[in-house]
Amino acid sequence: MVSTLMTKSFRDLSKKKGRTIGTIITIAIGVASMGLFGVMPLMDQVVLDEIDEANTYNVLLNVEDVVLDSNNTRDLRETDNVEAFEARTIYFTRIYVGERRDDAVFIGVEDFSDQEVDVVIKDSGVWPGLSQVMTDSNNADNNVFSGGVGENVKVIRSDGLEVDLPIVGTGHALIYSSDTTNGMAVFYTNTETVRELSNLTGYNVLSFRLENSKEEETDATIEVIRDYLTNKNEENLETPVVAFSNLPEIREEGTWPGKEMLEGIMNLFFVITILALLCSVFLISNTMHTIVSEQTQDIASMKAIGGTGGQVMRSYLTTSFLMGAAGALIGAVIGIIITKLFVSLLAGMLTIETGFMIHYPTFVISIIAGIALTVLASVPALRKALKFTVREGLDSHGITSTYGTSKIDKLLLRVPNIPRSIQIGLRNIGRKKGRSISTLLQVALAVGALLGILAVNYSLYVAVEKEYGKFSSDIMITGQEGGGKPLTEDLVEFFDSNENLSGKITLAEPFILTDMKSSEDNQIFGLGLIHETEALKYQENLVKGDWFTAEDEEPGAPGVVVVTEVLVKKEGVKIGETVTFMTATGPQEFEVIGVIDSLMMNGMTQFFPYGNLKEVLQKNNTVTGFYIKSVSSDHNDIDKTSRLIEDELMAKGYMVRNEIMYVAEEQNQQNNQQIAYLMGLLGSLIVLITLIGLMNTLTMNILERTKEIGILRCIGSRAMDIRIVFGSEGFILGLMGWVVGIPTGFIIGRVIWEMLLRMLDVDAPYLYRISYTLWVLLITIIMTLIIIQFPLRRAARMKPGDALRYQ
Repeated sequence: MVSTLMTKSFRDLSKKKGRTIGTIITIAIGVASMGLFGVMPLMDQVVLDEIDEANTYNVLLNVEDVVLDSNNTRDLRETDNVEAFEARTIYFTRIYVGERRDDAVFIGVEDFSDQEVDVVIKDSGVWPGLSQVMTDSNNADNNVFSGGVGENVKVIRSDGLEVDLPIVGTGHALIYSSDTTNGMAVFYTNTETVRELSNLTGYNVLSFRLENSKEEETDATIEVIRDYLTNKNEENLETPVVAFSNLPEIREEGTWPGKEMLEGIMNLFFVITILALLCSVFLISNTMHTIVSEQTQDIASMKAIGGTGGQVMRSYLTTSFLMGAAGALIGAVIGIIITKLFVSLLAGMLTIETGFMIHYPTFVISIIAGIALTVLASVPALRKALKFTVREGLDSHGITSTYGTSKIDKLLLRVPNIPRSIQIGLRNIGRKKGRSISTLLQVALAVGALLGILAVNYSLYVAVEKEYGKFSSDIMITGQEGGGKPLTEDLVEFFDSNENLSGKITLAEPFILTDMKSSEDNQIFGLGLIHETEALKYQENLVKGDWFTAEDEEPGAPGVVVVTEVLVKKEGVKIGETVTFMTATGPQEFEVIGVIDSLMMNGMTQFFPYGNLKEVLQKNNTVTGFYIKSVSSDHNDIDKTSRLIEDELMAKGYMVRNEIMYVAEEQNQQNNQQIAYLMGLLGSLIVLITLIGLMNTLTMNILERTKEIGILRCIGSRAMDIRIVFGSEGFILGLMGWVVGIPTGFIIGRVIWEMLLRMLDVDAPYLYRISYTLWVLLITIIMTLIIIQFPLRRAARMKPGDALRYQ
């Protein structure tokens, strides 16, 4: 009996090859999307292997040109809980790429043959000697610098002079190579070469690999190192300030930079994956309902000759299992390809090369899930099959005999003032309500996915545009950290008095930017602005409380801060409270005097009086940079002014980095677009499943009504009339799906938006534009009209005699 049931299942599948292939493709698409669940495990494997190979730091300290002798390095290396230690000198400057000046960083390594932490790996050539460099392999891959071995790189020294350095090799290092994705060229050389290029005499980066990287042990080790450097500085070292230039960068074992962000992005894609699977389930259920409806007489015959309910159940479970197995296997293989593409893309962002990899748990689970979902989606149809009595089954002709008795049927029968052929198409929708509803829901999910993705994309665009609109400045100039001549407050007079800049800028305002930690261990940033700042439109964005006053900037004045709404939401701080922030010089207390609407650095930038923050950080008259306002708002004029400022400052020996606000906004928008494009790519899977489902529904309707088509042709209906009957059915289903998809899209978009906000830890309004629904309506109509042409062509070409003889 088992072999007979298996034979029947194969016969059922081969009888309608088009339908079977369409269903298998649908299952395959849904299962393929599950390949995304293997992306993060493989990324973990790829990155952690790279971290082990490079012996990547657990603690990285940015210090201010600390001179360490052999005794100092030995002591730091022998500190409790320190497994390995590496001191390096890093210089940020500019290089020439053709006639253009671009950002570059030079990594000074003490001994390439004896690296302990953050190992630079040689890819080709030889290790660089004095006045030689090795170019990062990713410079060319990311189009930041294309020069190779045997060529030179023209570098600007800290005194403004230019020097050509020969390239003798290529290499890469995990923590440095990633800078190339941000447009900065990376080079490796020895420590002495970096010191000749820069204004440095010691080290400015200290990297530690720890034996125990748990939070408590890491914090204790950092304090020991901090105390050691402080004590040694007072006795031996010739540095003006005994402090880290920024808070330590900490990497716990098993984690890697950017992991949390990528996990959040993948969670967004999982929403689309679930929707794709849901659409697949609808179509599978629809298909099984159709098979059962077509074979009611076969089912009745099986029961009449003694077949049990279990045998009927096994027959159709076998059919669904075979489709599920075929679709799941194909989908799992495609899922491997999708996983590979995503891993390559994400690893490329971290400048890591990957080979062919398979996440076997995801592969196996995808196959099992594909088969299980197919079988489960068949259950409603199987329950229907078991309820047939022998008489009902033998009397059935594949359509419901009760049509016209329900309220919906009666409503469809009374639709006035439309052509007869369209009326027939409309009534056909009511004949198979379950299948029509299933198809309608598929269309609604596709429409909803498109509308939701469009809403998220638009909300991101508006949020970024609004945030950049909070600043009045056009250019932000920052000094190059590490080896560059520090920017000072005195440059305000330079900007005011420089003849070449006269009439081109209206504002040159200094600022200080530093990283901090809140009392709840959240990473925050402190931005010091003068109390009468013209760079930030604080009056428009102050939610409550007050801004700084001149008294707040006086020496010795109590520390105050204006916090963002994001920090208020995360930590519950209130106006009038005193908060403690860990700064580069230790813990400091500040009174909260106001709350501002700002998403700068994901809302984690807090605003301080310029003079107060300068005093806390012991900055003397050094500053992080200047906000510049151009006289002209024309982008070409802003670009020219930016280049002119850079030229004038470089002539005075300052290595600066200019960030043009409109360019930064465009780049931010482009980064958001990449996420939106990836979501749209996955959303297209839902659309594809929906189109298959719609075509499948119309094809089944045509097959079930083949004899009706023959009768219509016999009484004079033309091919065009047949097209209108079934075309109107598909068009109305698509239109109804669009209507249901509008609120569905709002919900889908809202879910994705809330996940995105949670990932970024910010708060921004969700904007759902009604105008987008009209665009999606146009897309829905066009796609529906295209896809229904295939079954309509079949219906229109049927000959009356063949249709009447169809079984």
